[in-house]
Amino acid sequence: MGAFPIFRFFRLSDEGVRCDENGLFVGGYDDHHLVQQNDRNIAKPPRDVHSEKFGWNVINAPSDRVWIPRVKHRLITNWYNSKYPNDPLGRRRRELVSEMDYDAQYQDALTTLQMFGVLQ
Repeated sequence: MGAFPIFRFFRLSDEGVRCDENGLFVGGYDDHHLVQQNDRNIAKPPRDVHSEKFGWNVINAPSDRVWIPRVKHRLITNWYNSKYPNDPLGRRRRELVSEMDYDAQYQDALTTLQMFGVLQ
């Protein structure tokens, strides 16, 4: 896994970020994983008892998580859940991305955040 951009490049809107009494962020932002949380990214390959594809420690690392405006998060989630128009099997974008390696998934996430105006 190579070097990745620092999250200072993520724009936040004027809504502000607040914490509740438990220190959890509330308001207009959601916690977004750049590389998806899904079984394919977490589970061990068949017959491999020594490794995981990426594992929870990588998927939940600070370098894989950002706070983005809730509206943008919903739009991005809907986009990943939509069917990829050129896939002959009619799979969703989310399914196609999960077949990529970590670096490719990370780069896809950055491109998607740029496309939706979250990343400058």
